[in-house]
Amino acid sequence: MLFKAYPGSDNIKIIWMIPDRHIWKQYQYGFMTENKTITESIHLFQNDRNKLDQPDPDDLSDVQIDAIYRSIALSSRQAKTCQPSTILAEN
Repeated sequence: MLFKAYPGSDNIKIIWMIPDRHIWKQYQYGFMTENKTITESIHLFQNDRNKLDQPDPDDLSDVQIDAIYRSIALSSRQAKTCQPSTILAEN
């Protein structure tokens, strides 16, 4: 299963969902448990796996992702150098 969560909301997008092979048939069209997302995901898995690896259209670019990681790393380093005991000792 691949889900995408959107920060700041409770929205979740199902990108693809592939159950165990032995239960694939129960999700086929016409069955009571049919599921369009699962059936399409199984079809892609069997016939065009490269599409399952494609980025989602609203994914961040690699440049944006790198900038976020750098920001997190910088904030973490700043938090480590600004320990409460260090601040108290200076006052």
